[in-house]
Parts: sequence; structure tokens; C-alpha cells
Amino acid sequence: MLSSVKWIKLLVYFAVLLQVPPCDSEAIEYERYDGWFNNLANPSWGTVGSPLSRVSPPVYEDGVYQPSGSTRPNPLLLSSTLMSSDDVTRSRKSFRNSSVMMVFFAQHVAHDIVDTSRPGCPPEYMNIHVPKGKHDKYDYKYIPFTRSNYHSDSGKSPNTPRQQINEATPWLDGGAIYGTSKSWTDSLRSLKDGKLSASKMGDWPDENSMGLPMSNPAIPSTHEVRDAKRLLKLGNHRGNENPFLLSVGILWFRYHNKMAEEIQKEHPDWNDDTIFNEARKWVIATYQHIVFYEWLPAFLSPRYTKESLQKDHPYKRYKNSVHPGVSHMFQSAAMRFAETMVPSYIVKK
Repeated sequence: MLSSVKWIKLLVYFAVLLQVPPCDSEAIEYERYDGWFNNLANPSWGTVGSPLSRVSPPVYEDGVYQPSGSTRPNPLLLSSTLMSSDDVTRSRKSFRNSSVMMVFFAQHVAHDIVDTSRPGCPPEYMNIHVPKGKHDKYDYKYIPFTRSNYHSDSGKSPNTPRQQINEATPWLDGGAIYGTSKSWTDSLRSLKDGKLSASKMGDWPDENSMGLPMSNPAIPSTHEVRDAKRLLKLGNHRGNENPFLLSVGILWFRYHNKMAEEIQKEHPDWNDDTIFNEARKWVIATYQHIVFYEWLPAFLSPRYTKESLQKDHPYKRYKNSVHPGVSHMFQSAAMRFAETMVPSYIVKK
């Protein structure tokens, strides 16, 4: 017997096969925002809300959902011991001859392919104990945090251990630029000339006057929560987190609107929707090229270059048998490599 989920997948698959346009049709299908149907053989692979992929078995303390690590060293003590340094000089330069934007572009890429920042429902709060001797730096004894959201059908028995979900798509599809749902994207659009909505104060994204649920934590220095309407509307809810991440969002916003202007000049008869989607295609293609052939080689090692990657790892066509999901190991550990490169402060020259 097939489960209800498998029946739905089967019905969706046949529905796609039956939707054959007439021979004289010039309709163009544009990429979805939520990751559906990227792989027609497995249409739900890489969709928003999919569980993270496992490359190793889970190690929950009870085998189901309770966090492990209760006997491990205090994480705050580890981070302060391993990462703190008094040897910080203003003249320190990158041996790769790159700026700090390489690190914050990594954050932008990470936000594009994985998002586990939302808490579960109901929220599960945990505390990191502040060790003795650190109270002079921290005015509190505990640092609270919430556990990530998880799939509702998991965490009920050892046969179904808890599975965290990815609120983004694992594709490099510009989700951090345009959002991961049509409703979010529509809220960013001006709905005129294929452009994204701009602020009346300048050439940057419009203010969040409509109240999109942008990430809006309390300001650390004052513990004050301000109105989220002061933030700019971006594709990712965390896009206003720091000035560098915000600047990347503004660059993509301007590039999209520039492409929309160029497309409109070449095709003055196209409507707003067509211009927007064609500009989005160009932006995503440019973004993917920069990630794979410009940023990634510099980020991984000086040994890699655009030419060496193309030669040693040439593109061999799309493989629909490869699952695109982001793994727990990448989300929890490998991705955090970039966070160790964030400097204590930035000096403007």
C-alpha cells in the first residue's frame, strides 16, 4: 500500500505529464521560488520545508530527540579559548589578497541554500551556562537559545528520530534575493516595468512599511526591540543583519533593476511580469557563475582558479539521481567555517 504522501507525489507527477501545451504555444515556464519541480522525477526534492539530509546516523541522547553533549566541555568556554586573541592589528592583511566581503558573501550564499533559524512550535529553549570568570564580560549567568524547527512526523520513536527542516531551497536559485514564495516575491516588486520596488529616499530596496516578517532581534547594546518597518525589504528575512550582508542585497537589487531596464529597451512590447522573470533569469545565472567560478575558488584555496575548476571538474549535465538536500553536517559544522573568518572589527580606510 502506498502512503498518502506517495499517492500525492504520484498524482502530481502525472498531472505535470498531462499538462502538455499546444504545438503552437509560445508559453515559457519560469523557475518556481519554492524549489518544486526542479527535478520532475522527484518533484519535492529541494523544496522549502524539506528535512535536512543525513550523511551519518543521528546521535540524540535518547535516540529520539534529546540533545547530546551534556558531558562535553562548555561551548562558551571552548569558543573563548579557541577563537579569542589579543593579537589584533590594524595592518593585518588577507594572504589571499581578498577583502572582508568574501566572508560576508559566504553568509549570503549560506542564507540562499539553508535556513534553520526559525524555532520549533512550541519553542524549545536551552541555556548555555556562563562559566565562572566570564561574568565580568557577560551580565548574565546563562545565554539562552532555541532549538531549530523540525518535521512534525519525526522525533516520535527511535525509528523516526527528529529531523530538522530547511526553510530555504538547497538550489542556488536566488532565494536570498527574491524570496522563497511567490507572495514574498510579489511584496518586493514594484509591479511596473519588471522592477523591484525602490525606496523614495534613494536607489536601494524599499522600506518595510507593509510589515514583512523580517528578522528583527533586540539590539544587543540596549536589549531594545524596534519596529521591523524600519528595515529594508529583501528576499531573505535576515538580510538586514549587518551592513555587509545588506550591501550584498542592495547590489543584487540594483543589478536586477538594471537588467529589467535593458530588457525593456530590447522588448518594449513585453509586460511587467515577463520582464521581471527574464531579468530574474539573468540575475540567477550571473549569481551562479560568480559563486562557482569567482567566489568559491578564492574561498576554498589559492590553489583553485576559475580555469582549474572548469578543467578538473567540468560540468557533466544535470543528474536527476543526486539528492540536492543540505546535510546536517554541513549546516551544523562545515558551513560554520566561514564564521571563524569574521573579524572582530572592520577598519575603514
